[in-house]
Amino acid sequence: MKKKLLLTILMALLVGNALAQGGYTIKAGGTYASFRGQESERDLGLTLGIGHEWKISKRTGLALELMYITKNAVLRNKTVGSYLWGIGDGFDIYCDVRYFEIPLVWTYYWPVRKALSIKLHAGPSLELAINDRSKKVHLYNITFPQPGFKYDYGFPQEPYPLWRGSSGFNLNGGVAVGLSSVTLELRYSRALHDIDVISGIAMNEKLDFFQLLFGLKIK
Repeated sequence: MKKKLLLTILMALLVGNALAQGGYTIKAGGTYASFRGQESERDLGLTLGIGHEWKISKRTGLALELMYITKNAVLRNKTVGSYLWGIGDGFDIYCDVRYFEIPLVWTYYWPVRKALSIKLHAGPSLELAINDRSKKVHLYNITFPQPGFKYDYGFPQEPYPLWRGSSGFNLNGGVAVGLSSVTLELRYSRALHDIDVISGIAMNEKLDFFQLLFGLKIK
């Protein structure tokens, strides 16, 4: 029993010492979002974030981050119909949704030279919707649709919010090149949750995105 207790204490000290070998990070860059399965146009968004990295071993680490993200994408010539009256309209939909994202990132370090390394990232993230600045541009009216015509999206039944924030989880993966305390990272996030209602339109679409990030590590 004493041996197991001593072994547990020793392992805890070793893990604690390893996790203490880390530092804080500051990241900034661009976000390029698109609706999965739709011919949407990518538009440039913004990413700003802070985090903390823990060195687990010589080759692996763990990081927890807090990101502010804007996701921008454009859907052209989409038909939107009323559930009650069967009439609708055509729109260009400009998506601009703001989130706080909390990624938990596992990192594998691949040393190339003394100050140069390649880093592989993977892990889940929690995404919290905070604001919507999306807009729609009206193109035409649909008064008498043909039999069997299906709208791309619908206007939610009243009463409905102009925007209902949709929070959920993403799966992230990426690669980074690190030179001393500076990193350049390409990350991909695949949404596990839907966009619900933006700008008065029921979407029910998943919004995936790429990020190109510049990072600075502060010990």
